[in-house]
Amino acid sequence: MKRSARKTDSRETLVQIISCLLILLFVYAASSKLLDYTKFSVELGKSPLLTAFAGYVAWSIPVIEIGIALLLTFKRSRLAGLYASFTIMILFTVYITYILLFSPYVPCSCGGVLQHLNWRTHLLFNIFFVLLSALGVMIYQPGRKTAKWIPC
Repeated sequence: MKRSARKTDSRETLVQIISCLLILLFVYAASSKLLDYTKFSVELGKSPLLTAFAGYVAWSIPVIEIGIALLLTFKRSRLAGLYASFTIMILFTVYITYILLFSPYVPCSCGGVLQHLNWRTHLLFNIFFVLLSALGVMIYQPGRKTAKWIPC
């Protein structure tokens, strides 16, 4: 196998691993929000930035997360999913940064394991996934013949 073909194959494998990690993150996050929807929506209502939009945001965030996971699952939409992952993770990271710097009250609207992280650790967690999404976008090669969907 030529060196450039191996490099391309390893890039595609890395994109698939990144996509699987993001799919797991978004499906887990959406599921935990929907399973404890009442707590999630109440905590969003306490947010200094989201109080007026809490009802809308409480449904739209899990739907968006599931939508992104679906985009990442299929090769045809994977690049869009990587861009969407990068964008939403940036938005979540900016929100956390704002809350940490300017809010007297720090609401806890995350579910599952993430609710046990403090906000600074959650910020680092989000930055990691921002960087992971950015890496996926940078190394993605749409012209390669690979599996049409990812069996994570």
